[in-house]
Amino acid sequence: MANKKKLQHYVPQCYLRAWAANNKNQVYVYNKELKKSYLANIHDVACERYFYDIDWSKLITPDLCEKYGISQDAVQSLKDEQAIENYFAEHVEGEFTRILSTIIKRVGEMNQWEIKNCWFISEEDKQKLSFHLMLQYLRVSSIRSLLEGFSDILSQILHDMGASQEMIDQNTLSKEQASLVHAQLMFDKDNDDIYNGFYFKKWLLLINRTNQPFFTSDSPIGIKSCSKLYKMDSPGLNSPNVEVSFPISPNLMLMMSDERVFKSIGAKDRYILELDKIEVVRNYNYYSAAGNSSLVISNTGDFSLIDEIIEKQPTAMSLNHSSAVWGGKKYTPRL
Repeated sequence: MANKKKLQHYVPQCYLRAWAANNKNQVYVYNKELKKSYLANIHDVACERYFYDIDWSKLITPDLCEKYGISQDAVQSLKDEQAIENYFAEHVEGEFTRILSTIIKRVGEMNQWEIKNCWFISEEDKQKLSFHLMLQYLRVSSIRSLLEGFSDILSQILHDMGASQEMIDQNTLSKEQASLVHAQLMFDKDNDDIYNGFYFKKWLLLINRTNQPFFTSDSPIGIKSCSKLYKMDSPGLNSPNVEVSFPISPNLMLMMSDERVFKSIGAKDRYILELDKIEVVRNYNYYSAAGNSSLVISNTGDFSLIDEIIEKQPTAMSLNHSSAVWGGKKYTPRL
């Protein structure tokens, strides 16, 4: 137990360090649940205790072993409860850091001609970063919350239908089961559609030339619909005419879309655009703050934009929860 990693990050510390305040290992955080801001150590941000751990003994019970003829010895051999956490630490986050650091360094050294004419990332690194964005998109706490939330909604609907408790238990997820489903989702061999949803878009890097830095959050990949025809509150990654955003630092934002949205650059890919309009930066920060995030993260501690949003739209900063309607009744999680 002494060597076990207790705090496990669903947004890597290596990524959050780009928002470090005053060259220290701290960031400013606005907590949407507490409705307050504070300075926090990066080690304590966007993480939960034993978040990726899988307790095999709770998932593979003696009854299940008997039913399917699973050896108890085989269950006991599953010792590595922290396989997922170790995989991220040993095989993912180092490469993720290298690619992001390369982008930040490369752009920082560019002259004006290079900014207007050169790529900010190689084709090979675009492929690799698409994989890391896919994992980041899936590994966040909000995905686990959705799984648990919909499971709880299903149990309520089954109860109101008059189902037996045995049937309710069989068709809803325990916390341990939700962890396993989340793991299966992250490493599903059929995740090509999600990978392609990043890779096959045109990539544009925004350089923020204003005095308003970009926010990030504990759910840093934002998706919004830019289509008047298909306007939706929560568009999918592969929905028509979506714009996908990923802040790389307070001064850099990766935008992913297609030429129908990026009309100014057409079919160009991996190019750079300088941004000097503060209202555009504020708009992107709005989506970082009002999306699926619980925590909004800044390097300056200036969250006045959130105060303005709350004053105009009191529910805009509310935490997003799953819901469903059945039999004319709306169900939300009791979690």
